[in-house]
Amino acid sequence: MNPEPTAALHLAELLAGIRDGRWAEQVLAVRALSASSTAYSEAKRSLPCFTPSGTFERRTPAGLLQHSGIVGLDLDARQNPGVDLSAVKVLLAADPSTYACFASAGGEGLCALVRIPADNHASSFRSLKAYYHQAYGLVVDDLNDVSRLRFVSYDPALYLNEEAELLTPTPVQATTLSTSN
Repeated sequence: MNPEPTAALHLAELLAGIRDGRWAEQVLAVRALSASSTAYSEAKRSLPCFTPSGTFERRTPAGLLQHSGIVGLDLDARQNPGVDLSAVKVLLAADPSTYACFASAGGEGLCALVRIPADNHASSFRSLKAYYHQAYGLVVDDLNDVSRLRFVSYDPALYLNEEAELLTPTPVQATTLSTSN
């Protein structure tokens, strides 16, 4: 994938495009393919992408020009087997820190966007990962790279709360496991 940005799009415009079907034809073509096929991978890689966490001179952490105050969380069905993601979407919509939530490009996962302090991306991601696990029993993909790409999607039921609360990260407690001899 090209690490050079090709266009700047406001997040509100991007989310409206996901909700209103700007990329529906391309996304539905991806969803019609078997997720384990080469054709699926190629079709998905051809979708437009965006970086929810900021604008970049070059898509690397060092190329960050301005953080958006948003982190994107990836909730995949394969990492959360047996979980009804449509029910999860309802739960996340009730969470005051959820800015937006929508079906992933492949249709078998969710993307949750959460407002965070712009100067604390990594800690915020770790806190959110722990919070989603503790509060909802969900496994969040362990990809906290500020320059991480997301594929556009199509979800007419996209949830948006422009008044979402800013999540202030809390230290993630280490869990100690004891073993018996």
